[in-house]
Amino acid sequence: MFLFFVNVLVYASSPGCGKHVPGEVTVGKLHTRTIELADYKPVERIYGINVPSTYDKNTPHGLLFYMHGWGSNWWTEGIGLDYNSLGKENDIITVFPKGMDDYSESKRGMWTSFNCGFAGDSNVCESSATEYEYDSCKDLRLQGPCNCFTCYDDVLMVKSIIDQLKNELCLDDDKMLVTGESNGGIMTYYLMQQLPEYFSDWMPVFGLPLKGKGGFPSEMKNKDILHYHGRYDTEIPPGGGLSEDGWLYESMHGTLKELAVIQGCDTSKNPPSIPHPFGNRDTAKNITQPQEENVDCYEYEGCSGRVAYCMYDGGHYTWPLDHMAELAFWFFYGVEPKSHMNRTISITSLES
Repeated sequence: MFLFFVNVLVYASSPGCGKHVPGEVTVGKLHTRTIELADYKPVERIYGINVPSTYDKNTPHGLLFYMHGWGSNWWTEGIGLDYNSLGKENDIITVFPKGMDDYSESKRGMWTSFNCGFAGDSNVCESSATEYEYDSCKDLRLQGPCNCFTCYDDVLMVKSIIDQLKNELCLDDDKMLVTGESNGGIMTYYLMQQLPEYFSDWMPVFGLPLKGKGGFPSEMKNKDILHYHGRYDTEIPPGGGLSEDGWLYESMHGTLKELAVIQGCDTSKNPPSIPHPFGNRDTAKNITQPQEENVDCYEYEGCSGRVAYCMYDGGHYTWPLDHMAELAFWFFYGVEPKSHMNRTISITSLES
């Protein structure tokens, strides 16, 4: 008697598998979509989405959810930082939510931001910080000297978009990545606390929890986490403490160690370095004008998932980052970087 063994791939797929792509979405093209939310008052939220032309309605696909920085533009960053093109090339659905710009009529479209959950808390900054009171914070009576972001419910926004897309598209629950830089990086950590079950992969980029805002749920076990930060960042210093503009942050190492404990990693020693394709040793580096050079990566051992970080010789204003999108696709999707990738952010880019 002969025994036959069949290897079966089992995906954690979404309810949208088998459904046709929504009529207003053309595969292979970056679209703007809106979603109506019952926030503290009804609001229309905007996001971009690109479903690659290789999309198959019966095959679960990975998704990358990118959160832009304070005052930035989702279209500019999504295209200029290569997330859109890398998604199209590697069969990954890319999503780019837009923050709220409800600061004043004169700043509409400029001071876009995400609500990271500390509005009204006067303990996360010092007197040198500049107060920004968005209209939503005034409406909700959440003013405070440490306010700098909108008070619209961005956890609700993220949850609602993901719920919508899971019902419309065939998504792989084990390949759901959220990433973002600066305000978007802080938001990535906040989502770990608020929606840990919604993503499998997490990549904060030079963003950290505000002082006293750390702590993560047990649901962060078995997740893959990669933090990317400039060694000389003074806007959100990797060592934590007081930033140059008056805000107080948790440290990168302390934050990652919290997550490493949840993951059951070996925290008795520092995480060892790991090989990566971004090494660029410049022994004549100029620290007064740091660039994105000398990338080093480290990863905890013995984890139930992955907890790692990479650092570069640069700061918060080393921009645009050459490797940020490539690093995400390399670490989470196994995509080797290509030398032809675009290296500039152009607000007039016509790529779709």
